[in-house]
Amino acid sequence: MLKWLYSVRDSLTAQQFIFLIIFFALLSVIPILYNCCEDFARFRRLERPDYDNTDWYDYRLVAYLTPMVFLGQIFTSKITSGYFRSRFSKKFEGDALELKVFKATKNCFKFFYYCGMIAFGYYVYSDTNYHSSYMFGEGNMMYLDSDWPFNKPPRLLKLYYMAGISYHTSDMIHLFLNKAQKDFFEMLLHHYITIMLIIGSYMTNFWNSGINVMLQMDVGEIFVGFLRCVNDIWSPILTVPIFIVMNISWIYLRIIVFTKEVIIEGSMIGRWRFDQNTNHQTSMQILLMILLLLNCYWQILFFKMLYNAVFKKDFKDYQNPVEDIKTKKIQEKKFES
Repeated sequence: MLKWLYSVRDSLTAQQFIFLIIFFALLSVIPILYNCCEDFARFRRLERPDYDNTDWYDYRLVAYLTPMVFLGQIFTSKITSGYFRSRFSKKFEGDALELKVFKATKNCFKFFYYCGMIAFGYYVYSDTNYHSSYMFGEGNMMYLDSDWPFNKPPRLLKLYYMAGISYHTSDMIHLFLNKAQKDFFEMLLHHYITIMLIIGSYMTNFWNSGINVMLQMDVGEIFVGFLRCVNDIWSPILTVPIFIVMNISWIYLRIIVFTKEVIIEGSMIGRWRFDQNTNHQTSMQILLMILLLLNCYWQILFFKMLYNAVFKKDFKDYQNPVEDIKTKKIQEKKFES
């Protein structure tokens, strides 16, 4: 435990300290969202006793799915770690090698998970009339809240939502079970915000926007996961084009479309203005804005990585640089000699 706490301390860069402060500040959102969800549930029961499409009891699926995701990550690590270790050992050694293998196996699972979730998400989303052309659909955003708050959920919505929470819950557990990395607090903040947004949108029948947001966030993760597996194995001739496509998808979906359809148009909070539920409105908007800031922060790191990859032939991961460990070890050896 003491060793893990030291690793947490070592991960506290200036940026990570800011993420830590934001995380603790946002813990106050939990009771606010819970009370808003309970008020909304009471309202639904009074207005429509027959409407029972969402309930706290639905989250029992998370208790089943989270261990499955966790075991999937372990299984992927077992069957791929040998391959990645043999490929990375030519470039890394010691702690740097182990961290590189750990990240590669984790991102290997992430790649396959998000491939499945994106296909699943678009299948769910295609069963709506608000799947807009911005998200490669044929619907119209004007129908987003047309039947709120008693909207009919699209097919398999509950499973899609609970699978999303389960992955972020499992990944959060991984953060605490392993040595803290340089991106510990930003990832903790990211998982916390995502879980709060999913719960808040599900329990207040704003899953219409929730599906949209989940897909916008997920698409870029395919490229991130894939590149972190192969960037030290494949030639830059192959990885740089993939990295460019990743940046395009990230900017388009996570920044432009997310800002337009979710934040500016207020698709997750618009109806609550009429119901005077300012607590829910404010909490959700704060979470969305911080999620956008995280996306912009990561995009800056990606631009830096792309610039160095193209002009300096250096494909360094600035979010959690393994190379810094390698440099540190070399410096220590020089000092000892």
